[in-house]
Amino acid sequence: MNWLRRLFFHDMGRKILALALAAFAWWQVGQSVAEDRTHNFTVVTVNHSQTPAAHSLQIKIPDGWELVSPEPGTSVTIAFHGAAANLAAFFASQCAATFEPILDATSGETTKTVDLLSLDELDWLKPSEASRLLKDLGSQSFRNFRFERRREATLALNPTLVTVQGNPADAYEVHQENILFDPTQVRISGPHAAVEEALGRLESLRLGFPGAGIFTPVEIPDNRRDTLKAIVRLTDSLTRRGVRMFPPQIAVRVPIRHQKGEPITWVLSAGQLHGVGKASEGEWALGTWSATPWLAELTDSTLLGVQFDESWVREHILLLVPLSQIPAGAVDGFELAIGWHLVGIDNDSLRQQLLQSLRVRPQNEEDRMVSMKLLGEQP
Repeated sequence: MNWLRRLFFHDMGRKILALALAAFAWWQVGQSVAEDRTHNFTVVTVNHSQTPAAHSLQIKIPDGWELVSPEPGTSVTIAFHGAAANLAAFFASQCAATFEPILDATSGETTKTVDLLSLDELDWLKPSEASRLLKDLGSQSFRNFRFERRREATLALNPTLVTVQGNPADAYEVHQENILFDPTQVRISGPHAAVEEALGRLESLRLGFPGAGIFTPVEIPDNRRDTLKAIVRLTDSLTRRGVRMFPPQIAVRVPIRHQKGEPITWVLSAGQLHGVGKASEGEWALGTWSATPWLAELTDSTLLGVQFDESWVREHILLLVPLSQIPAGAVDGFELAIGWHLVGIDNDSLRQQLLQSLRVRPQNEEDRMVSMKLLGEQP
């Protein structure tokens, strides 16, 4: 057993040194061996010359154009080949490039594709290192850039452009036709095809066809009972395609009101129409009057704990003729407007709320007037 112990532990210092030198030599060899490696670069667009951010592929956009593919903010992968140490040093700092395309487009062209003929067309921050380490163009996953002309449009806002989702409280309803905007118009700008699609969506909505709009929807919270203030922006599907809006958001006011029930129709007989008060001169009575239909509408039916129906209307609404409104010197046949009076409600607060919510009118407006007879007048 002594020989075995001597084999492993005799002259330990030299053995450890030898192992360390062997490991270092192996690492050195590994660093010098060439290998393939890919690196991701974020696509960034600019409209003037500037130093690109690390690990970015900066595209200088020609005036009046937009980059469509690859999309700004996404990543492209570029393949490299070289020693591991050299690749690590290249990726560690100032690893970025700029591309400045030349678009030879006619005035009628809205789309232009620029093909990379060589990776040397990319302006690298470290050009000599990049030239040694880049693989040939045929090994790359991307080889072209697609541009579209910038398209702009001014939009006048109207309620049909807004999508409202959700439902308010029971017995309440959204009045979408009365939605208000601030501002009342906006400007959109972006790649030609994307803006044209946005305008097509708006035209479809204007014509009454269902479909996707261009703004984020307005969400109605549960049990909402009053006007909702909200903010809308461009939909993500358009912003991802490079469409921008100025200003970037719109304030909207969505009216939410209590549902109006069906008006109650009832007909009074002549004996149920009464004159009240006294004229300043003479004695007056109702002239010839035919019973006509009248309508009663309660805009907030939640005020009542009972059913709002014809029976309730006949019990609580009286139609009256205010004789005190007959002026001095009036002659026989003078016409007065029929008014109404709320009776049988003892709670003052409820009475005031009902007076604000009730709407009483004749079915035909010409039936509002009644002819008065001056008593004592000779026919």
